Amino acid sequence: MTKYTACICEGGAETAILDLLLDQNKLIFSRNDLLEGEILKTRKGKDFETRYLKKDFSGKITVYRILDSRRENFKISKAYQHKVEVVNVITAPEIEMLIICNEGKYQDFEKKKGMSPSEYCKSILNLTKIKIIVYNILIIYRDCLFGEIVMVEYEELRLRLLESEKTVKNLKEALAIDTLKGDIAELEKESAKPDFWDDMENSQKVMQKIGSLKAKVQSYENVKNEFDDALVMIELANEEEDADLLEDCTSSVEEIEKKLESLTLSTLLSGEFDSKNALLTFHAGAGGTEAQDWAEMLFRMYNRWGERHGYKVSTLDYLDGDVAGIKSATILVEGENAYGYLKGEMGIHRLVRVSPFDSSGRRHTSFASVEVMPEIDDDVDVEIRDEDIKMDVYRASGAGGQKVNKTSSAVRLTHIPTGIVVSCQIERSQHQNREVAMRMLKSKLVEIKERENLERIEDIKGDQKEIAWGSQIRSYVFMPYTMVKDHRTNFEMGNITAVMDGDLDGFINAYLKMKSVEGVE
Repeated sequence: MTKYTACICEGGAETAILDLLLDQNKLIFSRNDLLEGEILKTRKGKDFETRYLKKDFSGKITVYRILDSRRENFKISKAYQHKVEVVNVITAPEIEMLIICNEGKYQDFEKKKGMSPSEYCKSILNLTKIKIIVYNILIIYRDCLFGEIVMVEYEELRLRLLESEKTVKNLKEALAIDTLKGDIAELEKESAKPDFWDDMENSQKVMQKIGSLKAKVQSYENVKNEFDDALVMIELANEEEDADLLEDCTSSVEEIEKKLESLTLSTLLSGEFDSKNALLTFHAGAGGTEAQDWAEMLFRMYNRWGERHGYKVSTLDYLDGDVAGIKSATILVEGENAYGYLKGEMGIHRLVRVSPFDSSGRRHTSFASVEVMPEIDDDVDVEIRDEDIKMDVYRASGAGGQKVNKTSSAVRLTHIPTGIVVSCQIERSQHQNREVAMRMLKSKLVEIKERENLERIEDIKGDQKEIAWGSQIRSYVFMPYTMVKDHRTNFEMGNITAVMDGDLDGFINAYLKMKSVEGVE
């Protein structure tokens, strides 16, 4: 239910104080939360009812009344009382007491029994326009104070940015930027040789390596330049007392901190295969259509994550569900450190929601699994005997109603000793699909071998957990509240829409940090 806020002040002086507090974010609500974005002058309940409550609001309105007396009523018709919650804030004594105290007349005022502060200011101090006087004083005070606060905030922002200076310097060493630049120069020298393109396969690997190294260097230099620019901008804005630049400066510092955190996390990706491309396979759990729809939602989520980070994402295999969703699918995420970032996503993912396939509107719990493997290059030696491979061919069918091939080009390989099954249907020919499937099989064998720390492929037994309750790594709750929580790190997000659109960095970063701490311990 949407919440709305209204603030009603007794007079001009009170409004000036509230404006000051709003400008400095000292209240439990902001100016953006307020009806019409301002403090209201509608003091009578009936007037407020006519102006707002008779309109169609989807949620309750909380009304904060700033008063100096308990006697002022705020009557609303019974028909509309369910739409409003009234909070009375009594600011007794009156604002005029500031003037009385400032004039050193408080003891004299105490002797005037029955005389209000307002009456005392008018009759004794001869201040007939007391409200205007107080208001003007507050406006002057606010403007002066704002200038001082802005200068303080700029200084705090500068110090906050300087705290990241050490991180910038450490990253240069951790990423070995100078060494990377030397490697780039050597590889570019090699690529300039006349016979470089004679070996097409090797030349492509060299060019990919150059691109990868340049991307690392560029990421560091970009954030270093942004750091220097932000520091200069903050210092200039502070000297000029330019309040208009405060928001831009704050945003710059926040963005730099995010980029530095990301780069720092990338230094934790020191595993043998962390730099490789990633193969993700999705499997629907028990539950028919509901689970198959959930598997497709995960398929879309990781595609979106790849797109957000500039990775190339390709669908290698796609098996449609019976009614909706998918039974299984495999994607290839190509880019620097793709496996390193995604390896922590392996496991069972749990969904709680009101099913769109249930006419009764009941809440359902569904499960789907995500397998993550590094794509293994051909130069990695893994012995796979021909007699251990069973190959099946079938007609390919693509996601989203893609044209079904008229020939049996899709390939399914079964590794008999381990029972591992891989499929590929993305390529046009059976031969090409078999090559891709063999790389997938090799990747899975190597990943399992590394995970289980086994010496011989013949000894590998896949860790096959049931795709059901109790083994999930993460829960995605759509109903009765919205939340995504990782059960390993306890990291959670309330914006489930953003998560399903690929905003997974918080979960990925939390997992990498956890593993790095475990490694230290």
